[in-house]
Amino acid sequence: MATSIDSTAASSRPAVPAQDDDDLLLTPLEVAQWLRVSKQTLMRWRVSGAGPAWLSLGGIPRYRRGDVDAYLAEVRSGGRPAS
Repeated sequence: MATSIDSTAASSRPAVPAQDDDDLLLTPLEVAQWLRVSKQTLMRWRVSGAGPAWLSLGGIPRYRRGDVDAYLAEVRSGGRPAS
């Protein structure tokens, strides 16, 4: 018997990427949803040098899953603020 997932409930939660792939590249939208901040805030963090480490692929910002995890661990332990 197949069960269906309530698409409304699933879409209201931020998508958290799989935890087993530190090299997975995430978009700014995915990271913003995960951290529950706006894309604008994430962009402001990039410009000011705060927030998670990121890389540029042909001018397009991307975030490694492991870098976002490291940023969260650093903030939790009293590391750099997110400005």
